[in-house]
Amino acid sequence: MTFAVYYVVQLRRDQAATPASQVIQGLQKAIKDNPRNAALRVRLAEAYMEQDNTNGAIEALNSALEIDRKYAPAYLVLGFAHMTDENLEGALGAFLKTVELRENGEYAASDSLLEQGHFYSGVVYYRQKNYDEAIVHFKSAVRIKKASSDTHMYIAKSYAAKQWYGKAIQEYTIAVTFDPRLAEAQFELGRLYERQKDYARAVEHYRLANEAMPGRKEPKEAMARFGSQDSHYADGQSLLQKKKYAEAVKEFQMALAFNPKFVNACYGLGQAYEATGQKKKAIDQYKAALKYDPDLKDAKTALKRLKAR
Repeated sequence: MTFAVYYVVQLRRDQAATPASQVIQGLQKAIKDNPRNAALRVRLAEAYMEQDNTNGAIEALNSALEIDRKYAPAYLVLGFAHMTDENLEGALGAFLKTVELRENGEYAASDSLLEQGHFYSGVVYYRQKNYDEAIVHFKSAVRIKKASSDTHMYIAKSYAAKQWYGKAIQEYTIAVTFDPRLAEAQFELGRLYERQKDYARAVEHYRLANEAMPGRKEPKEAMARFGSQDSHYADGQSLLQKKKYAEAVKEFQMALAFNPKFVNACYGLGQAYEATGQKKKAIDQYKAALKYDPDLKDAKTALKRLKAR
């Protein structure tokens, strides 16, 4: 299982699981006292899963299903157990059974078990490279839980795998809107913008990915391909002096992609915008410069000059 999939499975499983208030021995005693209680056996399975005992978990879940063949939580956790063991077919069957049991319920539109059944069915289909089916299930999941950043990310990953890059960008953007520190989505946005030769946006998202996971080398290496904030600022200043304003704009934007609080780049970009008659954009950049350095006299003077026009 890849790091990204493992992380999401662990996160979502924790959200789905009933918190265990007793250790395994206590649950076993409770089951002995209540042998026909399927829910207790699911809780025991979850406790086994926390100890990486998937065999014990599967045994407990099968016992729960012998008691109640329509107990959806047992199928959901069974899917987690099979996924942990890399039994994707077994996992898919369990997740699809969860969907089957819950999709026609009275509260299906807000059913968290149904949402998770769809989500994890999508994850398995994605790993099997069946992207069309993955998208169907992810979209069904997101209709129930609209603000799910990981679901939007997986829709984006599926679109990207089908080379539908525009749609992938839209879904990754939604994902990072809900969770700006979703590092994988930020990094993939960087890659997609780089593919489109929108280098300032690419660097911006590589930077955000690096901030979200500073221990990983990939975002740093991606940013390094584009130089540094200082090199782009110096190029912008040189182009500004040569009155090559459109090119200067691009260089200052690159500098700010590396560091949005780079005061001199904000001011330089304001100058370039002002020189090309883009008054509103120039004002915004002068204000940005003053936000980070309230004592910057040149920006104050420029702002007064533009507002007086």
